[in-house]
Amino acid sequence: IRKIYPDATAVMMTGYADTATAVTALNEGAFAYIQKPYNIDEVKTILARIIERQQLLAENRGLLRKLQEANAGLEDKVARRTLELRHTIERLSDAAANKAELVSMISHELRIPLTVIIGYSEIVLKTLDTIDADKLRHYLNIICSHTLRLSKLVDDILTLSSIRDKSFSLSRASFNLDKAVAGVVAGFKNLRSDL
Repeated sequence: IRKIYPDATAVMMTGYADTATAVTALNEGAFAYIQKPYNIDEVKTILARIIERQQLLAENRGLLRKLQEANAGLEDKVARRTLELRHTIERLSDAAANKAELVSMISHELRIPLTVIIGYSEIVLKTLDTIDADKLRHYLNIICSHTLRLSKLVDDILTLSSIRDKSFSLSRASFNLDKAVAGVVAGFKNLRSDL
């Protein structure tokens, strides 16, 4: 019977009282051992205990099922949160790589006008006593234009910072690309006479 109904409760009732039989019955899983003639109050008490045991078993099964469901739900939640965390880590890693690339690009863009400014300033300082006014004016114009370019780059960096803070507005502007490239080339030609 126990194989089919594992929660079944057995009570052994016998007219032949034998201690060995009682011990064997209890070891085999009997809930109680009653000898004849039996007392009806004793039977009622045993049946009440059996009902209480069955209720506790049912409650335990229900609690176990709820615990298993909660564990499954928790495992699902942990799996989702872990996946979200992985995506966040990937985005942060990408952002860090983009930031490193941006810093590299900005430093490169800042070095170009600084190099021109430093180069022409050194030329002016070395030849200050011998340089003619037209050449001095030309060099100072180049220094001025690259200083303005540097100032624009700093403004652009500050704009990028405001984009990060989301306190910006976009506007379109046109420019002459040929003129911009010619200005850069002219700046380098003036630095090096072999270009």
